[in-house]
Amino acid sequence: MAKRGTLTDREIKAAIASGKTGWLHQNLGSGQGSLSLRFWPSGATWYYSYNVRGKTRRIIIKPDSGTDRQLTLAEARERALKMATERRDAPEGDLVLYQKMKTEAAQRSKAAHEAEERARQLRTVEKLLNNYIADLQARGKVSAGQVQGVFNLLFRDYPTLAERDAASVTPHEWVAILRRYGKIDGHANKMRKLRSYLRAAYALAIRADLDPMKDATAGLLLTSNPIDGIPAGTSRARERSLSEQEFRALWNRLAASDHPIATTLRAIILLGGQRFSQLVRATVKDYRDAELTLLDPKGRRDTPRKHVLPVQGAAKALLDGLAERSAILGTEWLFTITGRGPVPLDNASHYITKLSAEMVDTGEALEPFCLSDIRRSVETILAGRVRISKDDRAQLLSHGISGVQEKHYDRSAHMDAKRDALMRWEQWLMQEQGTVVPLRAGSAA
Repeated sequence: MAKRGTLTDREIKAAIASGKTGWLHQNLGSGQGSLSLRFWPSGATWYYSYNVRGKTRRIIIKPDSGTDRQLTLAEARERALKMATERRDAPEGDLVLYQKMKTEAAQRSKAAHEAEERARQLRTVEKLLNNYIADLQARGKVSAGQVQGVFNLLFRDYPTLAERDAASVTPHEWVAILRRYGKIDGHANKMRKLRSYLRAAYALAIRADLDPMKDATAGLLLTSNPIDGIPAGTSRARERSLSEQEFRALWNRLAASDHPIATTLRAIILLGGQRFSQLVRATVKDYRDAELTLLDPKGRRDTPRKHVLPVQGAAKALLDGLAERSAILGTEWLFTITGRGPVPLDNASHYITKLSAEMVDTGEALEPFCLSDIRRSVETILAGRVRISKDDRAQLLSHGISGVQEKHYDRSAHMDAKRDALMRWEQWLMQEQGTVVPLRAGSAA
């Protein structure tokens, strides 16, 4: 039985009491659908019905949650009219589809909120920075230890920062921290390094969240980098380069010492001014068949670049001696003080600082210099006095060769050019100089 028209409570009660099964309908108005009642001997259910794309859609009109009371005709009509109003906003007038979309959107929102809450609990500043250090270590970056030291100092100075939600630390809070180091403490270089590391740590986390090859559950759900808008400030690149006379005085002092750091520095010089951090990571196994293989992780490389150097003349005699010393110490490290690890950068820096001060006092140097100035000085002399071309210096010193051609096509080790450059460099270095004359009048020789 199906009846259309205006429904009454009396008709509804009679239909249910009839012991039959059927439908009762009441039109709600033009284009608004209808109120429908499905009844059977044991009960009845109200529906809101409408037609879309030639099909009838029905939505159950449920009683209030927590009660089994049957809705009255007036209550059912009121709720059906609300559905009719809601249907006006539904795409193509399909309320069933609209409600499904809203349900799915709510589920997605709930899932996102739960994921955000999980991430917030795990997304501490300490976790963010540790992830960055782990990435540096996984890619063989020699700077990982230095970055770790900078972050350790940061947490020492700001102990409550470690447990903060990384997404909640505002750019202004980071600026206040950076300003302390750069302006108040006067450590501009420290400030610039910290800013660079923080920016890279945030960027790494954001890229990880967007990488389809990574597990989404491992992300930190960061959407913005608070360091991006903080200016890096201007940095003055060091320009100190030792003159030929200063450099020879330095070489003579290093040659007169048997200290492991002095020996390491002589190796750096004899091998054309290699980077300290790359050279000291070399092991005994990296030195064989008169070649030393270093790993250059600088730049945006997934894996370090092999940098092979020919070893000949005075450099070979020196490295042969170091290999024998390492065997006696029972260590894998080629450049070491005690055998427990490579020569520390800080120790070498302090050694050069002290040596520089002594040379200034004796007039052998006009002004102080630091460890990084040695590499610059070697390249300057290679270019100006030894006449090594820019391309050959780039191959010898492993810098400026990360372009597409070098990365994908030029696989030659350029060994002949390196061998020739190092031979000519040693000839210049070993020239007889006689007595070193102080650069300043009145200074002791």
